[in-house]
Amino acid sequence: MWQILQHYGVPGKIINICQCLYSGFEFQVIHDGSLTEPFQVRTGVRQGCLLSPILFLVVLDWVTRRAYGRGRTGIQWPLTRKLEDLDFADDMCLLSHKLQHMQEKTLALQSASAKVCLKINTRKTREMRIQVIEMNISNG
Repeated sequence: MWQILQHYGVPGKIINICQCLYSGFEFQVIHDGSLTEPFQVRTGVRQGCLLSPILFLVVLDWVTRRAYGRGRTGIQWPLTRKLEDLDFADDMCLLSHKLQHMQEKTLALQSASAKVCLKINTRKTREMRIQVIEMNISNG
């Protein structure tokens, strides 16, 4: 995560501040009505931290740029661009006109995600196909 921030040109001083915010914290979980022993988490972003969504989106942007590259497998948006995916929090919807492109994008996303220890949750993954019907409407 820190290397990705550096890749995007975030100044080292800001990265160091973020690292300090994320280092040395211990967590506990409530299980069966009692707290577990404290433990450290060394990966991911902290739940409830205001910085976490920004950090996650920066990493997700890096992953998708690596996965899709300059490929144009998304849907037309508007005339000269392609829309590759829709993202919300930690959910992502891949977009494509062809099943083959969707499969290629999924594999590429899985490979790029693995480089930053992110995984696609196959239990939450669904496929949805939409048939688009073009209609010509004329006057008269």
